[in-house]
Amino acid sequence: TNENQNEAVTKTCDQVVKTEDWHPADVGMWFTATAPSSRWDFVKWDGCHSTSDNGTKCYVKASCCGSADWSPKATFVDDDNPTITYGPNEEFLDTQERTVKMWFSADEGDSTYTCRWDAAQFTSCTSPKEFTLQPGERTFEVRAWDPSGNGSNVVSRKIRVIDTALNAAGPNGLTNSRTAGFGFTTQGGTGFECALNSFVYADCSSGFITYHGLGDGGYTFRVRGKADGGWYDRIPEKREFTVDGTPPETTINPLL
Repeated sequence: TNENQNEAVTKTCDQVVKTEDWHPADVGMWFTATAPSSRWDFVKWDGCHSTSDNGTKCYVKASCCGSADWSPKATFVDDDNPTITYGPNEEFLDTQERTVKMWFSADEGDSTYTCRWDAAQFTSCTSPKEFTLQPGERTFEVRAWDPSGNGSNVVSRKIRVIDTALNAAGPNGLTNSRTAGFGFTTQGGTGFECALNSFVYADCSSGFITYHGLGDGGYTFRVRGKADGGWYDRIPEKREFTVDGTPPETTINPLL
């Protein structure tokens, strides 16, 4: 049975009683070797009195008028290597800077995995696995291992981690200026996208942007680093400020 996949485990069969006429040579039982899954190949039977069907069937027998215990053993071999069938794919977190989850799976559901970044040493990992990384282009590699110790080919994925910083210059909080200028830098990016009071970003790759003629009211400025290939900082830097450029009106009440 599939329960007995380890020679240290014994599966006890039910007793068989033969009531019709019989000959001592007939007292026995046939076993058929069936692989637990398609990746296993049958090798041989041990502990049989005889075999048939190219060795896939095993016969054990007992002597007349008594009982006997036999432990036939079927050996299978797993020569099939697992294959990475999904991923590795990345999921950038929007709650923690420079943090990414990597997702992957293999065609053998009981596989384990080893992973590494940038040609470092492979270590054990699971899917999904969360990593906080330094900015720049990074290479992730993963390999699957089945319980028999067969390994898949190494599958890799290149990603770009981008971080963004706002300079101290520019309004912050309350201001009476109707002009707002911001400077910014990036690690891992090659340009920038900016947005004011929206999430509709436009290119601002000069590293500085100025807004003129702002009306009174509240504003939120956002900037994120970007790079070719659709990469961008998932957590943009932002600055909130309020413009109040209207002076108060003063009146003089006449003395009574």
